[in-house]
Amino acid sequence: MIQNDVEDLIKELEPLERQYLDLDTEKRKEFYYQVRDDYNRFDKKADANDYKKEWIKRADYTIFLNKTCFNGLYRVNSKGYFNVPIGRYNNPKILNENNLRAVSQAFKIAEIKHTDFA
Repeated sequence: MIQNDVEDLIKELEPLERQYLDLDTEKRKEFYYQVRDDYNRFDKKADANDYKKEWIKRADYTIFLNKTCFNGLYRVNSKGYFNVPIGRYNNPKILNENNLRAVSQAFKIAEIKHTDFA
């Protein structure tokens, strides 16, 4: 998404950030776990080498979870579900437009593949 549709990603991420930051601590916790549950409902068998524009919500959730979870960890359980608890950030910077645009430009000359180590 960052490589191919960064502006659409930014448009989708902005209201997610705003909604989260407008909540009190308890409501943030509920919101975080709802997003985490929604993220875990996405098809885990998606071929990362076969880009689809419909992945925008998953990309939004990935960035959101990375910026709001405990220490920015990415961990899954034995069933493949993301299971990191919420972090303790007062004002997390979920959307960094300049960084996303810069990464998008760097990705313009990159070929990203999802393959095994061998």
